[in-house]
Amino acid sequence: MANIQGTLGPDVLPGNLSDGRTILLTDLIGDDTLSGLDGNDVLNALGGNDVIFAGPSNDIANGNDGNDTVYGGKDDDQVYGGKGTDLVRGDIGNDSVFGNDGNDSMFGGKDNDTMYGGKNNDLILGDLGDDIIYGDLGSDTMSGGGGSDIFAIGRVGDNKITSTTGGPTVSDADVITDFRVNGNDIIQLFGGLQFSDLQFIDGNSSNGVATGNTLIRDVGTGEFLVTIQGLSAAQLSANPGWFQSVGSPTPSPTPTPVPTPTPTPAGTSGPGILNFGQPTYSGTEGSTVNVDVFRTGGSQGTISANYTVAPGGTNNQASVNDYTVAQPQTVTFTNGQTSAQISFSLTADGLAEGTETAILQLQAPTGGATLGTLPASNLFIFDQVTTPSPAPTPTPTPGTTPSPAPGTIPSSIFSFSTSNYSTPEGTAATVTVLRTGNTSAPGTIGYGTVDGSASSPADYTPTTGTLNFAAGQTSANFSIPTITDTLSEGSETINVFLNNGNVGTVNPATVVIFDGGTGVSPSPSPSPSSITSVFQFSQTNYTVNEGGQATITVTRTGGTAAAVINYATVDGSATSSGTAPDYTVAAGSLNFAAGQNSASFTVPALTDSLTEGPETVNLVLSGGTVGSNPSILTINDVVSTGTSASPTPTPTPTTTATSTQFVFSAASFSAQESSGFATITVNRIGPNTATASISYGTLDGTALSTGTAVDYSSTSGVLNFGPGETSKTFSIFVNPDTIPETTETVNLFLNNGPVGSPSTARLDIVDGSGGASGNVFQYSLSDYGTLTAQGGSTTVTVTRSSGLGTAQVDYIILAGTPGTSAAPVFGTDYLLNPGGSTGGTLFFANGQLSQTFTVQDNAFTTNSGTVRLGLANPTTGYSFGSTAATSITLI
Repeated sequence: MANIQGTLGPDVLPGNLSDGRTILLTDLIGDDTLSGLDGNDVLNALGGNDVIFAGPSNDIANGNDGNDTVYGGKDDDQVYGGKGTDLVRGDIGNDSVFGNDGNDSMFGGKDNDTMYGGKNNDLILGDLGDDIIYGDLGSDTMSGGGGSDIFAIGRVGDNKITSTTGGPTVSDADVITDFRVNGNDIIQLFGGLQFSDLQFIDGNSSNGVATGNTLIRDVGTGEFLVTIQGLSAAQLSANPGWFQSVGSPTPSPTPTPVPTPTPTPAGTSGPGILNFGQPTYSGTEGSTVNVDVFRTGGSQGTISANYTVAPGGTNNQASVNDYTVAQPQTVTFTNGQTSAQISFSLTADGLAEGTETAILQLQAPTGGATLGTLPASNLFIFDQVTTPSPAPTPTPTPGTTPSPAPGTIPSSIFSFSTSNYSTPEGTAATVTVLRTGNTSAPGTIGYGTVDGSASSPADYTPTTGTLNFAAGQTSANFSIPTITDTLSEGSETINVFLNNGNVGTVNPATVVIFDGGTGVSPSPSPSPSSITSVFQFSQTNYTVNEGGQATITVTRTGGTAAAVINYATVDGSATSSGTAPDYTVAAGSLNFAAGQNSASFTVPALTDSLTEGPETVNLVLSGGTVGSNPSILTINDVVSTGTSASPTPTPTPTTTATSTQFVFSAASFSAQESSGFATITVNRIGPNTATASISYGTLDGTALSTGTAVDYSSTSGVLNFGPGETSKTFSIFVNPDTIPETTETVNLFLNNGPVGSPSTARLDIVDGSGGASGNVFQYSLSDYGTLTAQGGSTTVTVTRSSGLGTAQVDYIILAGTPGTSAAPVFGTDYLLNPGGSTGGTLFFANGQLSQTFTVQDNAFTTNSGTVRLGLANPTTGYSFGSTAATSITLI
């Protein structure tokens, strides 16, 4: 092993040392360059903005503090960015790439890599090969690149800033830019997360997600997990095979190699401050987890602190049988010592339990030391499960590339030049796309348009295509023609998006069409041409025999100006795909000329040789103001002799059904606008001994899910019924606005499974503007009582009266009540998790009605006083309810 002594300034270390060496720059805090050559090297830089080239063989390279650039080079490397904003690249070989702290850019390079973003907001690109990408904490942008990749999202336990890899607001969610664009990608669900826990929400102008993208929410925690670009909620919810549930991330994260801690500068005095090294540690059953404790701000004298480990969280707590703790439970630092380790042995019990959680806590420091900002940490215990992983690629034969070998160059990244474009009505909007990263070779990116408040083809010509970039070219344009009309309609918007390539952060974008209409002369009453058109089906039910063609008529009332409405068919019990389809899909637009009040489209019903009962197709309207919608087309069976069977009405399913069918529990539901949400029940009738699933969705009626005055959030998903289960519910979030209005309607439908009647239903949103009491925050209890045990904890819940939109409120520490001694002191007698010496902030996601935090007693003090908490600084428009303060008595 070579002994390298660095300096306090910039250093360059050659790699021509003996094999198997460790290059550890214990005294190095400058901006350094490290290079490894042959052999399995360990390269640990410390402070400064460093550049590390690992070179050939299976190396470990760690940037540690500073904004570092770390290259793995050839073979199978472990590459760590450490703290700071780093560029971390695995290059050639099956690498493990870790961003760690900071907003990092990570590139897997060639072959099959495993990538972990760590904390903060990272850009993670798998590049070539079948990669596993795990965003960890923060809002990460993930792109698999070539190959069939695995994107891991899930639950990470309680008592954290977030309970999932996402967070409580839409902006906390990760982004996947190229899911199933270049291969058979999978989204892996871990930590107990199941497909049935997912809610798929189409992006619109009101929910912070661009049209054409889909936001995925964990209904169990209420947090937003990820935005999938380029796919709709219907596409994702209809493909459960694209999602894979496992007990833990695949594979479990490899612990970061423990570098020599940054030395405390000579002359630093004082006993120091103690913190855990990370807010989270993890390990698999049967392994040992090493937990770091660091001493900063001074290293004078011998100090110690007690530590506890206890079951944690409200879901899937670890038990004392899941781990073994060395005794005594004390961590000690000698004079000058700045780091120490605690080890935990995780028990392999052979049970399939999912990820379990324990809480580690530092307490009662001695020798004048104090606890810092990270006195608690979470320990996640993963099941000993075998999960699929990509087949390894043979390790490339080492070449003779001279050191340093920076490896492969990152792929091109495409983004719009701005998030907003504009053009006058009747002209073509020019949209510019920029290319960054590797521009040395030709590249391509797809583009397209999606209706915003502007409708195609009435307001603009829908546009899709591919931009071809020559080698060295960094920008290209495409155009969107807009249509001139005489309507006075204000500015309208078009959503534009990029796909089929590595997409950057400026995607999608918006094109604003400025109105060029001449308007209408003002008059006491609006003219018919300025009144909004309302479209609906002429009948609630249509029928057709097999082999026939159904004519579906759409009528409009209100306005008489030229207008367009979109139509589509959606499978009910009749299917449009597979080996024996029942009908041919119909989808398109109906163009109403000025003064025209009705238009029609056709749905062909197909002939088969099966003897079957009547089957149904859902008919839906969208892209305008819609009245009664959807409608049902019933296809009647024709017997094999060619004689037409007698048409029969759509049967009303009963509990004597011979096959499983799914129906709404009622033909109509009702919700008060002020309640913030509506609960919809779906029943399963007939045999129920097997597992089964059914998809659901919403469509605008007179209530709108887009635009500037949103009435509800569009919702779709899948309900999974276990054996014996006959009823499930889903929720629709409604907007408790203050606008006086009539009762508004939302259309509901079931598809992608056997449905009975009713397979469509209506939700009535009853106006609440007249009597709404406003939005209110309050504690769920005015007094949470006395803790049941010393060192115990209690979970405190804050609720809000409305679930629509994001909101936040601070919880604050009020003057406490003395017990046997002085009033309780934060940090000495108790902790808040999350929270600090003054309290903390709770963030409520769209649809979330409650949030929690924990009050943790110190097991080594005996203050029996009362902790008092209040609320402050609510989101504008919120006030406080009757329980705006609460209390907890310690023991």
